Amino acid sequence: SGTPAVVSRIAPFTEHLPEGAVAWCDPREPDSIAAALQRTLDPAAAAAMLAAAPPLLARFSWAASARRHLEVYEDLCHRRLPEHAHA
Repeated sequence: SGTPAVVSRIAPFTEHLPEGAVAWCDPREPDSIAAALQRTLDPAAAAAMLAAAPPLLARFSWAASARRHLEVYEDLCHRRLPEHAHA
């Protein structure tokens, strides 16, 4: 939406989000959260985060998400139920 995000520096976020595309914080530290919020309000820092975000946004777009969900649903539809599930 064109707004920098403050994100907890914990898994699973650290596994999927690149450095520079978000304002990281320690979710257990109010000062860290406040500092991350402050970074998003700095025009230069916000512009840098948004400039780093396009590959991330393409990877997690609504269309990409829908494709991944459809693949999972199709896989589930093609699996056979175990015999004991019919009882």
